[in-house]
Amino acid sequence: MSTLFKWAEIARTPFVLRYELLSEYLNSKGFKNEFTYLEVQPTEFEQQLQLALKNYQALRLGTPYGTSSLSFFNCIPANIAYLNAADYVYKNSHWELGAATLWGFEKLLNDQGQNINLDYSALIVGSGTASRFAIHALIKIGIKHINISNQFSEQAKELIIELEKKYFGVQFEYVPDDELVLLPGTNSVLVNTTPLIESNSILKELYYFNFLRADGLVVDFTFLPIKTPLITEAEQIGLKAIRGYQVIAWGDIEWAKKFTTVPLDYQEYCDFIIAAEKKWSAEKEKSETGTPTENETRF
Repeated sequence: MSTLFKWAEIARTPFVLRYELLSEYLNSKGFKNEFTYLEVQPTEFEQQLQLALKNYQALRLGTPYGTSSLSFFNCIPANIAYLNAADYVYKNSHWELGAATLWGFEKLLNDQGQNINLDYSALIVGSGTASRFAIHALIKIGIKHINISNQFSEQAKELIIELEKKYFGVQFEYVPDDELVLLPGTNSVLVNTTPLIESNSILKELYYFNFLRADGLVVDFTFLPIKTPLITEAEQIGLKAIRGYQVIAWGDIEWAKKFTTVPLDYQEYCDFIIAAEKKWSAEKEKSETGTPTENETRF
């Protein structure tokens, strides 16, 4: 009889939809697992983390704990220490930290980023764990100039100070969000790591794409919707794009492979995510209009 694999996300605002979907997919493939979300405020994080480490076999580290959680672990892999960020921890011979989202982004850059012009800069929007992953991956392929913008200027400036101490030969520059529209079109990559929420005013500044080369690449780390407004605008003017669910799916599949030998397929999981979004969209449309969906009228 197989043992149920218990895991959780610990975050201030848990990413429930993402991980419930992953859990559902893994169960459908025969990897019996149970996901729990832990909504934890910073003041209670240490206590709740220690409790979670006793109750679960793996934890996903959500916002804002991708960096602050590292100080609670004794054994930190060299790559994680260098990044100063992680997005999961699991019980091996000891508690081991890792970066699934970084792996996913690196995989997609290797597959789709061959045409990135490395002679030009990249614009990173955000200053959290995901932005650290994006910056590291882009520097790894040869980008030497990174522009960073964020709604909260102090966070971005503190990140730049940290980055300058370890990425030698790379130029980092802070761009205030209200100056994005003034940037020349010399960035070959845009990576947005900020959330798609109403209070995130910086997104509106990105839709102009004045800062991006005509052959540039747009990456939006937003998981759902599959086609965010940023991706929609980019594709309408002929820009190449990597969608958030593609990055996350690669990372989450590789993360799950650490715990099971059940065959897991990236493209199959992408299709699973797409089908789920179509179902949710149909249900939302029905609830808003009161009219039957196509699926209801076919039977």
